[in-house]
Amino acid sequence: MAIDDRMGKIELFETIVGQKPYRGFIGEVPNFEIRPESVDKTYLTIKKMQRCYHQQPNYPTAEYYATAFSKVEDAYLSSNLPAFQEAVEDLL
Repeated sequence: MAIDDRMGKIELFETIVGQKPYRGFIGEVPNFEIRPESVDKTYLTIKKMQRCYHQQPNYPTAEYYATAFSKVEDAYLSSNLPAFQEAVEDLL
């Protein structure tokens, strides 16, 4: 992963869930499981999306995602897989 890689929300969804959003709507998240061996990859993928909003803290979309990014970060750093799964689902 390059230091300047970025990822949009649809690409993030497809990478994590493994399928395209239903009818193009990202809010409809199918059941999926993050396996322990893919937690790091999932986390780094989310960080690629977060880069899109890092320099725009007052941008409404950045504010919208800030809470979700924070929950993902907290769950990842605490090694709490169920909380991580829930935080990623909330982000998607």
